[in-house]
Amino acid sequence: MNTFRITSFVVSLIIILALDTYVWQAVKFSIKRFGKTSRNAIQYSFWAISLFYIIGGAVLIFNPQLDSQARNLIFGSFLTLYISKLFVCIFLLIDDR
Repeated sequence: MNTFRITSFVVSLIIILALDTYVWQAVKFSIKRFGKTSRNAIQYSFWAISLFYIIGGAVLIFNPQLDSQARNLIFGSFLTLYISKLFVCIFLLIDDR
């Protein structure tokens, strides 16, 4: 296995988990008045979706023979999710100042 691929995956994973944790703090604050069942459902959904996209990123990094249509689909949905989270982070950082 190429060490560059492993290193890039680990660095990406750390950045993604930091971003997810920061956004989760905002989501958790927003749903604190919800019932316990609703909060749990939202929490599990949030982290399940994040895990799904992390696995998709790993597939992109470690499987270069994937056909271009599948790569584009995974990469496009990955970018959509994480650019949205980056957009949320901009407002959170402004609010934290």
